[in-house]
Amino acid sequence: MERVPVIAIASALSVLLASSAALSGCGTVHHNSELDCIVAIGEEAIAACRLDDALYFLAIAPDGSERLLRTRLRSDGTWAPLERNILPPLDSLRGGKPALARLEDGTLLAVFPAHRTPTDVDLVECRFADGIWSAPRWMDELNSPAWDSQPALSPDGTLLLFVSDRPGGRGGKDIYVASRLSHGWSHPTLVGISTTGDDITPALMPDSTVLFARRRDTTHGDYELFMAHPAEPLVWAQAQPLPPPISSPADEVAPVVWDSLLVFSTTRGSDRFTIAQTRLCGPATLHVAVHPSPSITRLEGTLTVASSASIETVPIGVHGTCTVHLDAGRQYLIRYTNRCSNAALQWNIHTPCDPVRAVAIDLPVTLPDAQRGWETTLANAFLPGDYLPATDEHRTAVALLTRYNLAAPGEQSASFDRSAVEELLSAFAAHATCAPGKPITIELAASPPAMPIHYSGAALDLPALGRSLQPGELLSPERAALLRAYAAQQLLAEALRSHPIASRYQAQIHWRLAALDESGQSLRIRITTGDGEPAGW
Repeated sequence: MERVPVIAIASALSVLLASSAALSGCGTVHHNSELDCIVAIGEEAIAACRLDDALYFLAIAPDGSERLLRTRLRSDGTWAPLERNILPPLDSLRGGKPALARLEDGTLLAVFPAHRTPTDVDLVECRFADGIWSAPRWMDELNSPAWDSQPALSPDGTLLLFVSDRPGGRGGKDIYVASRLSHGWSHPTLVGISTTGDDITPALMPDSTVLFARRRDTTHGDYELFMAHPAEPLVWAQAQPLPPPISSPADEVAPVVWDSLLVFSTTRGSDRFTIAQTRLCGPATLHVAVHPSPSITRLEGTLTVASSASIETVPIGVHGTCTVHLDAGRQYLIRYTNRCSNAALQWNIHTPCDPVRAVAIDLPVTLPDAQRGWETTLANAFLPGDYLPATDEHRTAVALLTRYNLAAPGEQSASFDRSAVEELLSAFAAHATCAPGKPITIELAASPPAMPIHYSGAALDLPALGRSLQPGELLSPERAALLRAYAAQQLLAEALRSHPIASRYQAQIHWRLAALDESGQSLRIRITTGDGEPAGW
């Protein structure tokens, strides 16, 4: 879903430890940060990993001693003072940079290299849960007699990359991968992107893209950063070098991804490693196109775009399209709400990171057919011996006739009240406005009366009855039920003609009358949108 490629990396490189640029964006410089002291005291700085809102890195003194330091990114884009002695099991590192991840249950997983002997570096893991650190465990399912170091965890802690010079690789230092199991880790396998040279300091992005450093000149050193996208689980496509300004004649190692930015260590401008940052990913754009369903053709709605950093609400107009700019490398929850649908539609989207091209994500949205039908039953819509709806006016008229001995006393418990009519009007208006231009069918099915009744009106030629009705005619149960449905239709049709919204859609209405099998006083009403045969009662 990529569009025309455009060069996306345009910001100049900035050195965090020299200029203290904020990771919240390129070009924002905060002078006099404590980060400057790492360079001032002559130590090298190697980026290690990100956990939550904190950057972890190693300060390596001239004598080779290592300290793990942490700084947090504040909400205003500035850095908090450096923290030391932050992870007790890692306080005295001498094996290289650690990896950290937060597991689903909130446990902090730490994987780090340590000297098992003065000449043997192996991987160790420990966990922090309920305020307690577990005892360090040698990861012997991964370790070898050779050098095993430079671990990198996926953000969810399910994958582990590390570097080893063990026999069986492709030469030099190679990258291996293992998956976390319920107990321990799977057997490590060589990552296919490894070469006969040195491939070191890997990092994993949320979508399993791998960043790492590769020695491009075996004579003079000169490491540069590469990126490899996943082709399938645990298989990566051919790695590509990252372009300038990330790439330079100096060394670049130890990448750490911070959303759409890249933090890494470099020797440019110095004979020691400092930490730098630049924008890694090109722009990402979400294109939303809403498509109608048989029952909902109105496309207006609201799009909510939520990430861990922000929530944005975007209106979608009558054409059903909108464009939203996203931060590359982030996880988003996208939710579309249409007022004609009962439920919101939502998607989880991870925006791809491409360092050289703009990326477009097309999101087609098809509205559900959830509002195709509306149905209700009025249990006592008619008086037992009557075919006219038991509205307040009709019940009053019957009561007057009874009082003056013009009609026999009868059951008065039925009620076809105004609220029933209002409910139908609201349902009709919703269907009509959500699918303008679509045919709307209103079906009325009435129960036959439990007792014989006579027709008391003028002659009536009604096709649904099969033949015309004559005054005084004794009605069969089916014809009485159809007459009841017809009388309800006349009442509801008048209400629709008087309604400010429903009156505009008279030409779309199709009426269908039916008789229910069971006798009683009920009226069932169904509204459907679009073409189609009646479903039956």
